[in-house]
Amino acid sequence: MNAGSTDQAVTRGSDPKSPATESAVEPIIVLLGSNIAPRRNLEDAVAHLSTWFAVTAVSRIYASKAVGSDGPDFLNAAVTIATLLEPCVLHFDALRAIEAQLGRRRGTDPNAPRTIDLDLVVYGEDPIDIACVVDDVDCRLRLPDRDIGRLAHITLPLVDVAPWLRVGGPTSRTLAEVAAFMVGFDVAPVGEFQLD
Repeated sequence: MNAGSTDQAVTRGSDPKSPATESAVEPIIVLLGSNIAPRRNLEDAVAHLSTWFAVTAVSRIYASKAVGSDGPDFLNAAVTIATLLEPCVLHFDALRAIEAQLGRRRGTDPNAPRTIDLDLVVYGEDPIDIACVVDDVDCRLRLPDRDIGRLAHITLPLVDVAPWLRVGGPTSRTLAEVAAFMVGFDVAPVGEFQLD
């Protein structure tokens, strides 16, 4: 990948076990999903994220049906992290590098089963819409993710780590208030992480 300029290269410092403890903005939230050996892959993803970044909060694990396919059910979770990486570099370089380390292979079907999916869904409290260059292709990164508040498998894990967050601006509802209206969705907490 090549998202951003060379001065924004993905680096972890000289010791990958010493992740950055400062953050460019707060909160920075990454959504995790897996439907191939999902519990193991989610736990491995949190462990990998912890070597790259300071993981400051971890949600419960939620089970949900696959969206857009008849594939196996997903397990989802959310983590907040601290990092100084710019959003394009974080989303398209760092998170995709971790996905590759965990066996993720991207194909043409965006709804195919996957070992791990790491999506940057929130980068600070203010909306962003920026141009990124990924593999010499221009694309846009719009945050917060537009499915927050619409899809329960995204919204409910976020409530665990940032219930106070208002994703539609200062006059909008908090994530906790939005989640209170999410009844009848086939998404439920199924456990917590067993972290070292």
